[in-house]
Amino acid sequence: MAEQPPAKVAKVETVKVQVASAGPRSKVEPPAMEPAAVLVPREEATRARVDDLLAKAKKRIELRDIAGARDILQDREGSTSGAMMFMLAETFDPIMLARWGVGRNEVHADVFKARSLYGKALDLGHGDAERRLSDLN
Repeated sequence: MAEQPPAKVAKVETVKVQVASAGPRSKVEPPAMEPAAVLVPREEATRARVDDLLAKAKKRIELRDIAGARDILQDREGSTSGAMMFMLAETFDPIMLARWGVGRNEVHADVFKARSLYGKALDLGHGDAERRLSDLN
């Protein structure tokens, strides 16, 4: 058997590096970044969506398209909006339907549903819902 030459061992040296300190009171600024996109918090995006849905529903109500307004207002994202619950309640409220000049043949009023929705709007912080609830009693 032939003898093998001894294995070469790499020599490792330890090098100390001194890092300059910025001091305890100085503030290190992050590198400047160009805005690629503006991120909108979910709450703001939802609020914008709700505002958009309310505007669309109001337009439908002005056109006396109450069924269309109901469809818009029953959006899942608006289920936590007192304003959307309130406006949806109005579309079932016989007092509001009469105020808007909507006839009984055009759309069905539902006092029980209106009360329930006004109650939800009140729970979500819509102050006018309490008055509307008392108007329906």
